Amino acid sequence: MSGLSSENSSHYKSSLRHPSIIRWVLTPMNLVPKFLKNMLKILMSDFYSEINSKYYLNSFYHMTRIANISGMIGANEIKAKNRIDEDQYKKMSNDDVQSIRAKKIVFGLSLHDYVPLYIGFKTPMVAVNKHQNEDFVFMRFSLEILKIPGSVIADGNAATSSTKFIQFKNIEDLACLDITTIRGVKYAGDQELRRKKQAEILVPNGLSLAYLLDIVCYSESAEKRVLSIFHNSGKLTPYTWVGKGWYFPPEIS
Repeated sequence: MSGLSSENSSHYKSSLRHPSIIRWVLTPMNLVPKFLKNMLKILMSDFYSEINSKYYLNSFYHMTRIANISGMIGANEIKAKNRIDEDQYKKMSNDDVQSIRAKKIVFGLSLHDYVPLYIGFKTPMVAVNKHQNEDFVFMRFSLEILKIPGSVIADGNAATSSTKFIQFKNIEDLACLDITTIRGVKYAGDQELRRKKQAEILVPNGLSLAYLLDIVCYSESAEKRVLSIFHNSGKLTPYTWVGKGWYFPPEIS
């Protein structure tokens, strides 16, 4: 693991120290909603504490359009691309990149047989989609997804030829990641930094929403759309919050 810098560290570390979460931490457990009880249980686990202290990680996240959330709720999971009905899914990704991912085999499976999650925030993909900030969210998942059998760590963009893959066996496997680059935002013009910045966690087949921690939205109006979808589904609504610091301002070229 590379040495750490302070670049953007206060924002990155604070994402699970949001005031509303702190309020729940100080609330008697019998008054805390079920999904937040699960979150607090995760945050107090030895697995989380060891990864957070060694690698400064607190979650992994999946970028998706708000329009896709209803289907995820119905399935109670995020499905791998090869299991998705393309006619009912609003994509964000580049077709050329997806053609590469479709052909790439990792531990016997196509990359499209995995659900991809980013490790670092403000990746190049976020920048590419900055003019659509209102329409996509970050669904943050527990570090516990590493324990799902067959989960894979990619030390960079999974579509890049030089990226190495490790099936997760123990916490030390995370040492393959360049944490300094993952936590920073200065990677423009350096292809190797861009590759490392886009390190991924790959979960085979599908990812249950039981591992969902919270959902980060660009604005209050976007958050209201997400809350409305969950409300109309009749399912338990996860914690949602506005985190503009997770997005690139649309006016920046």
